[in-house]
Amino acid sequence: MLRRLLFLIDPVPASRPRVSKWGTYYQKTYRNFKEAMPEIVQDAWIWDTFEEPCVLVLEIIKRKPKTTKLAFPSPDIDNFEKAVYDAMNKRVFKDDSQIQLAVVGKRWAREGEEPHISVTIATQSDRSWTKFRPLVKKLWDSVLG
Repeated sequence: MLRRLLFLIDPVPASRPRVSKWGTYYQKTYRNFKEAMPEIVQDAWIWDTFEEPCVLVLEIIKRKPKTTKLAFPSPDIDNFEKAVYDAMNKRVFKDDSQIQLAVVGKRWAREGEEPHISVTIATQSDRSWTKFRPLVKKLWDSVLG
């Protein structure tokens, strides 16, 4: 069975910890995201934690700044992935090392669309992951089309 999750939050890429003479810290936007996401994931995830390999489609919809020349969000896509996977650890799956296949896209939110994170996930054994082809096509069209 495909499980679909919608996290209504403006995605933030994982940042590297900063080091100062007072210790290690994360940037404020990422720290706020890290603090908010566990509760958002807990509210959205109504199933048992996956204990077997899984596959997923992840779509990052970022709020577009008022002034930008970029056609797409600039932080590396893997940093967005890391932030989401870290929030899903021990809730959706025991560990993000269980992810065997991930298709990920990022784009700016369209006019009237709220920023969010969309995740469609299935365990490898339940074979519903074969239904991912239309989702991958939809993601492809959404991000590149």
